[in-house]
Amino acid sequence: MGRPKILIISTGGTIASKYGKNKEYSPVLKAQDIISGFGKIDCIAEIETLQFCNILSFSLTPNDIFELVNIARKEIKEKKFDGIVVTQGTATMEETSYLADLLWDSDIPLVFTGAMLNASEREWDGPRNLFHSILVASSQEARDKGVLVCMAGEIHAARDVTKIHKTNINTFTSLNFGPLGIILNNNRVVFYRTPLLRKSFKPE
Repeated sequence: MGRPKILIISTGGTIASKYGKNKEYSPVLKAQDIISGFGKIDCIAEIETLQFCNILSFSLTPNDIFELVNIARKEIKEKKFDGIVVTQGTATMEETSYLADLLWDSDIPLVFTGAMLNASEREWDGPRNLFHSILVASSQEARDKGVLVCMAGEIHAARDVTKIHKTNINTFTSLNFGPLGIILNNNRVVFYRTPLLRKSFKPE
């Protein structure tokens, strides 16, 4: 069996940002820039990237998510991807991933991720979160679980996850049910449970 084929759709956000001259930060990196430092990613998956936009997440609209989901469906159909990873800002990830979950009618993993620290900060968590998300999107166990959020080594169902802190690395949590699984030793995807019964709605 060959390597899984994974598409990264980048929308911007803190994970793609750096500080400017006045200590403000804005999205300047593309997905390829973030994964360029991954030494062993080619051994795990065949990666392609698609730059959907490069904005902070509060600028994303419901129509943007409709379009993004449709693009993901089209790419899966035309190029036979085994998983999709979406990178975006964390400010609205709770809402955008849930909307995507309502629309996602494929068994292919669709994984949202981002970063709490930007690329100018010493402990930038973007590459680790993206690497983990690629592992999840490549996992056969992640299939048919709906849209997932992978942050800080944990895997959450999009319909359950909540952001509870503005700056904490471990800000995403599933208050009622807990995470679906974790990334063990930075190389193994472990699921504890499957999501509850879900429904998706395909807009006309």
